[in-house]
Amino acid sequence: MKKFVAYLMVAILVFSSAYASVCNTNEKSSILQSWQEDWGNYEWGEDPQVNQYYVVETNGALRDMLRSCDITGLEQIFHRLGKDEIISFQRAEGSYLDIVLQEDINPLVVRFLLDNEIIVFKDLNPIDYKQLTTQKLQEAKTKGDSKAVENYEKIIKLLQEYKAK
Repeated sequence: MKKFVAYLMVAILVFSSAYASVCNTNEKSSILQSWQEDWGNYEWGEDPQVNQYYVVETNGALRDMLRSCDITGLEQIFHRLGKDEIISFQRAEGSYLDIVLQEDINPLVVRFLLDNEIIVFKDLNPIDYKQLTTQKLQEAKTKGDSKAVENYEKIIKLLQEYKAK
């Protein structure tokens, strides 16, 4: 059992370091910086239209961070806004996991969403996400996109790991 845990830890380290090179994990986040300039000091107010702009703009920034694998920006905005507020944004405009699984996304993004439990299932359970990812994997195989195939295979493993927790 100890050997298994040791091998698992090494595999996670190798996996993380291989993908960290294509993700922003230690630089300043230009997406976050832009969002902070526009909305960083915003507090919910009486004007529902301005509140809606805040939700739309914040969701846009979060989605851009997910798509560009801006882990630094995601971590900072997660700590700033908190889990509950980010989940409420998804209820307003759709699940981030649904969005990222539609694209060839870096598995570190999926791990970030799962590890921080910022997922809205909307009547879905993890097996539905696995089915969606499997479908996307088959599409990538049909297209011959080896990078997408590799990413979707890793995402399926992450979803299985998450389901086991």
